[in-house]
Amino acid sequence: MSYVAQTGSGSAADVLQSGDRNYSDVQQTGGGAAINANNNADVDQDGTLNKSFVNQTNRDNGSVVDQFGNRNKSHVVQSGIGANEGMVVQNGNRNYVSQSQVNGVSGSDANEALVNQGDRTNAQGLSNNLGLFVETDAILTTQGGGVPADGTNDNVAFQIQDGSGNSAESQQFSALNAPFAGYSKQMQTGNDNQALVVQNAFEETGTPNTNNAALQVQTGNDNIAGLVQSGSGHDAWMLQDGDDKALAVQSGVRNDLVTKQYEGANYMEIGQQGFENAVYAAQRGGQSFIGDQSGTHNVMEVLQVGPAGNLLETIDCDIPAEMLPNPLPTMQNLEIPDITAPGLCADC
Repeated sequence: MSYVAQTGSGSAADVLQSGDRNYSDVQQTGGGAAINANNNADVDQDGTLNKSFVNQTNRDNGSVVDQFGNRNKSHVVQSGIGANEGMVVQNGNRNYVSQSQVNGVSGSDANEALVNQGDRTNAQGLSNNLGLFVETDAILTTQGGGVPADGTNDNVAFQIQDGSGNSAESQQFSALNAPFAGYSKQMQTGNDNQALVVQNAFEETGTPNTNNAALQVQTGNDNIAGLVQSGSGHDAWMLQDGDDKALAVQSGVRNDLVTKQYEGANYMEIGQQGFENAVYAAQRGGQSFIGDQSGTHNVMEVLQVGPAGNLLETIDCDIPAEMLPNPLPTMQNLEIPDITAPGLCADC
């Protein structure tokens, strides 16, 4: 089954499906008001019971959805006047992606979003934020050991961007048949933001990878986040508001990370490696923090408040709400698992 509707100028759609009971829906509308629409979409599905949904409005959108496996879902909505791009590559079974990019007439330019999930071989070639990965991984390298084959199951990632100059990337890999190898949720609002989540990028063959989760929220301007997780049992929240930059690396098992930065000119650099490490860091205004942990049973808690702050002032360590999937319009029977944020930082 396939459905394509195009209105306007400069649109193009290419849908190729191989297998049984695959479903695709591509809608593209023109720019209107003397604006040329340069939408294009390319959807390839190879397998059984894969679904895809692409909705693009106005101009300069792109989108490439490539699903290889069974029961994969995808959802891409791009809207506004500006150079949105997309790309969803899924290799495996029961993976789910939702990407939504919005650009308004004011400051409408160059959103990019990439979700890979399972194609480790071509990850660096597909990356939009390879420099950010190199910078983050330089804190505490996660590379080494045998590299598993491509393929992953039951990953979930959604990325929402609103503004200009944003770029988000969430490449989740795991050994085949690893249960719930990732989650990932990135939300960006503002300008010049970057966000990168890579989970278990280079893990030794045969090592189980379970229960990774990441939530990165950036609001404001000139923000950068990063985060590389490798192993099992990781949690991560990184929330930023202002001119912030946070880089984090976790490698090992049962690591926890919560970072919060509010207001401007903050900087963070965190690394962890080993067993049962935990970092809770909160900064407010004009701060800088570098942490490094290696070993076992480590805990690090850092709270920094700006020059005008009260020494007794604290920053709430509330856990984000449940990372529930975004609704997918016109798509039925998705069988998408709920994502519940695990308990973290209860005693902050």
